[in-house]
Amino acid sequence: MRKIIPLLAFLIVGPAYGGNCKWVVAPTSVVLGSYSVFSSAPLFAVSSYSFSCTPNTSGTLTFSTGSNSTGYFPRYLSSAGGVKIPYNLYDDAATTIVIGNGSGGTTSRVVFNSEPKDKRFDGSVYGKVIQGADIPAGTYTDSVTAFLSWGSGSVSATILVTTTVLAECTMSAAAVAFGNYDPVVANATAPLDSTGSIDVFCTKNTSATVSLGNGLWGTRRMRSPAGSFLNYGLFTDSGRSSSWLAAAPNVVSGSSTSKLVPIGNGLTVYGRVPGNQDPTAGVHSDTVQATVNY
Repeated sequence: MRKIIPLLAFLIVGPAYGGNCKWVVAPTSVVLGSYSVFSSAPLFAVSSYSFSCTPNTSGTLTFSTGSNSTGYFPRYLSSAGGVKIPYNLYDDAATTIVIGNGSGGTTSRVVFNSEPKDKRFDGSVYGKVIQGADIPAGTYTDSVTAFLSWGSGSVSATILVTTTVLAECTMSAAAVAFGNYDPVVANATAPLDSTGSIDVFCTKNTSATVSLGNGLWGTRRMRSPAGSFLNYGLFTDSGRSSSWLAAAPNVVSGSSTSKLVPIGNGLTVYGRVPGNQDPTAGVHSDTVQATVNY
């Protein structure tokens, strides 16, 4: 007699794990450095990041527009006073692909882990800003959020983007050319007057003072190659009553309204060679150093 022995089959099911991703190194700050209103060269900075995803998990990395913009083209850095500088964040070192949420001409980073273990993904976000805007000095910032998403889960990281606009000035000058000095007739008693100019351009809202040194010979004197001296003076006013010297109060001060407009719309240097001097014939000259403090 045959016996029928029933077989009991078991389906063994392991514990269920949901796929996920996590930051290994979250992106933090993009420090664009010192910004010059007199330069047109771009500033660059980079922030590196890495994240890992469990097996068979798709992860997506996206970036917000930032706290100062409603769009990606461009993003903006902003000062405490609300002045803005356009900039952007990119997915490539050549700064040609704006990183965002994958829409409107931006890209996002999408990955899939097909390995039987957690997999790490590394990348960088690149910042670029063009210098040269006519803006006040100060710190300009933006706050961008990076979102790492998978399935129904997500984690985020805040990226602080910064640049510091420098207070700086540039200067150009036109010589005080007196022309011919006639000690016998025209300038036997009368002075010889002329003017020059100094143009000082500064970062917007920057205050500056301009001082003038005493020249090559200790006091303001022009010298000929033969060693003859001719005294002269430089003044801040057309009446030539206030000498323009190296120390306060004999300096000229002002504040910049724009990097494109010289302080005071240009500063006039009033020169005078007193009459009744007895130099030898020939060219007399001196070099005076102009100093801008800001």
